Amino acid sequence: MRPADIALTFVESCCYTAEGLWMPAKELWCAYKEWSEESNLRLLRRKDLLSRLGVYFDVVKGRPTKITSLLLKDPDEWEWYDPGDLRKIYLISDGRRTKIGISIDPPTRMAFLQVGASDELTLLHSWPGTYEMETEIQDRYAHKHWRGEWYNLSEEDIRVISRLAQCLGYQTC
Repeated sequence: MRPADIALTFVESCCYTAEGLWMPAKELWCAYKEWSEESNLRLLRRKDLLSRLGVYFDVVKGRPTKITSLLLKDPDEWEWYDPGDLRKIYLISDGRRTKIGISIDPPTRMAFLQVGASDELTLLHSWPGTYEMETEIQDRYAHKHWRGEWYNLSEEDIRVISRLAQCLGYQTC
């Protein structure tokens, strides 16, 4: 399990995991909302949370819908997060253009983007950052904007952005 995935971070922070355990999805959702709001994290939609958890745990449909192998910890045992601890600015390239974005889990974000991409995507760099830092970089390269968060960046532009991250004290991947 990768701790950078928000759903798994919630599980690791707030749940026990073991065979034979189960939780009603509604209770898990309510706990997730509380944890997400208290940690000041962007809230996943209920169906997205269940979909992400369904990759690692069985979701048993019925009344009530259950998530197997999970049991909530007492809220006094929960770990809280500052979103700045989890978010990463990333550069993803399709070989022609580069996406400047932010995500808690850049490799998973790239996998989602890959589904709709005709060319193979590559994660060039990622480092801890904020929405403000992402916007600053995007603004700096606005003259090279293509569409959405995609830019026509040169190899030199990518090196400059990576050096900037390193100057701020971050190790890039």
